[in-house]
Amino acid sequence: MSSGDPRYRNKSAEKTLMTFERQILRKIFGPVLEDNRWRMRSNVELEKLHTDINIPAFVKLQRGIQNGWMMQENN
Repeated sequence: MSSGDPRYRNKSAEKTLMTFERQILRKIFGPVLEDNRWRMRSNVELEKLHTDINIPAFVKLQRGIQNGWMMQENN
């Protein structure tokens, strides 16, 4: 396959898009605390979370939790 071949460009674009998607998912779901150490989620964990969770609902929940914490800290 040469770089001018449309199949090559589609595979390359797909790989780039998947990498970008994982970066965004890592920001949405955040790191994991294990044995008092923070670590990034693996691609497998991100894929499982992505298929199991409604992302907009998850983000709204996280915002609500953060807002609740902020309100409690201000009081």
